Amino acid sequence: MHETINIPGKYRNLVTKLSKLFLDNIISQSTFSKQYDVILFKEIINEDIPLHFYVGLQTKYSKELYVTGDAYNPTEEFSDQIPYIEISIATNNNKEHRSEIAMKLRNALRHEIEHLTQSGLNTLPGKYLPDDQLKRALSNSKEYLLLEKEVPAMLKGLHFRAAKERRLFLDVIEEYFQSSFLDESEIIEVKKKWQQVAKKLNLPDIM
Repeated sequence: MHETINIPGKYRNLVTKLSKLFLDNIISQSTFSKQYDVILFKEIINEDIPLHFYVGLQTKYSKELYVTGDAYNPTEEFSDQIPYIEISIATNNNKEHRSEIAMKLRNALRHEIEHLTQSGLNTLPGKYLPDDQLKRALSNSKEYLLLEKEVPAMLKGLHFRAAKERRLFLDVIEEYFQSSFLDESEIIEVKKKWQQVAKKLNLPDIM
């Protein structure tokens, strides 16, 4: 049996509460195995956005910090299947890692929650985007960042991180691209597309 948690409010409150829940579980974990172990699984209900999904956290020991998220969501516009967000964190659980985990975790959660609103059970009005799995499988790094589903998810996640860290959105965007594997011409191409979408989403300029 799993616990169902009702988290009210909009995206900021939802992501903040989930981040705290995850961090509390990581901090309280005394040992980490060399393979991923699921240490948390909850059913989340939010009646304000609204959203309904499962969320899981898996961790393992690693000297290098690694935080990523995945959304398992039906690609149809309408579905009765409850989607699942999985967050994976590899860490040595020291204090330096924990502060960085908090930053990356908020970004990952907001990113994946945005994907839940693009199809399936949680599709929001005007936000449905069709299946792009084939394009994802065939895309390189630049093409992936230009996928129609990825652009708003990336922007929403990075903007949430900037807000929580009280940093300029532009600075967080620049930091992201500097740590990417794109060359300068590719970065410019991606940023031009992101800037167009950022305006539509009423987000600050990124160029």
